[in-house]
Amino acid sequence: MYKILLATVVFLFPVSAHAGIAVNKDIELTEPIVRLSHVFSGIPKDKDRDIAAAPQPCKTIVYSKDILNRLAKTYNLNIKDIAEDTTVSSPCTRVSNAALKSLIEDHVKSNNLINRSFSSIEVVPDKRAMNIEVPENNAEDFDLEDFSYDHVSKQFSGVFSADTRKGKWTRKVFGKIMLNKLVPVFAREAEAASTISEYDISWIEMQEEKIAGDIIIDKKQIIGKELRKMAREGDFIRIRDIVPARLVRKDEMVTLKVQTPSILITVQGKALDTGAKGDTVKVLNTQSNRTVEGTVVAAGIVEVVSGTNRMYNMARN
Repeated sequence: MYKILLATVVFLFPVSAHAGIAVNKDIELTEPIVRLSHVFSGIPKDKDRDIAAAPQPCKTIVYSKDILNRLAKTYNLNIKDIAEDTTVSSPCTRVSNAALKSLIEDHVKSNNLINRSFSSIEVVPDKRAMNIEVPENNAEDFDLEDFSYDHVSKQFSGVFSADTRKGKWTRKVFGKIMLNKLVPVFAREAEAASTISEYDISWIEMQEEKIAGDIIIDKKQIIGKELRKMAREGDFIRIRDIVPARLVRKDEMVTLKVQTPSILITVQGKALDTGAKGDTVKVLNTQSNRTVEGTVVAAGIVEVVSGTNRMYNMARN
């Protein structure tokens, strides 16, 4: 709201004095020009005059008591000693930034402009595209037209439109769409060499561009893996921090399964290597004191597949 300058009011063509003149309060215009009859009631139609340009939409001009008294004197109005100011405003509908963001987000989702792998999006309009003011009270039927989105730069542009009594009103809008993804972090402190389970992780939402390249976001790459070093609550899970879970450890006792075409036998052995599932390790048969090689198939289990009686005898003797 601001005071009107004297120079903006046109003091021309005085009219003869008229009784029953009063100052109108809190005037709201729908026209581009302020007329004498807008400010004062009781002005005959044939004596009405244009006195100033109307304020911009959503703006208010204060007509001070000094301005009003000068207007009354200039136009020979039968009213004296005006003691209060009045205001003249132009109507509008303010479209909040939240409403604009919601409109754009709905448009993007309904038109499948964003990959569904993202957990959410955040619309960030350019400052020049914010604070939309439609020059009409209670304007409605907002829409977006000519909308485009660049997947590389994440920039969007479009035309905001609103239906008014004077037709469609438009405004260019543009900005950026931030894409968010769910990222796993440690839900609690975890010891080195521990195996990660679903209970060890929780999820937070992050902007895609802030997720470092070595941070793992797919839980399938995490669950069942072994932690190389201690992790604290809230730590990201990085590629360098995990290894396949070691199901067999050197110098620990394991079960040696020997598979022949006709028989399966199991014996106890001592692991001579450490290995994860699928690794080849050496195992000492503690009964025969012979060393064989096998594949780690589960925790503490090494399998040897052979079609020869020699392997059978090595495991037995």
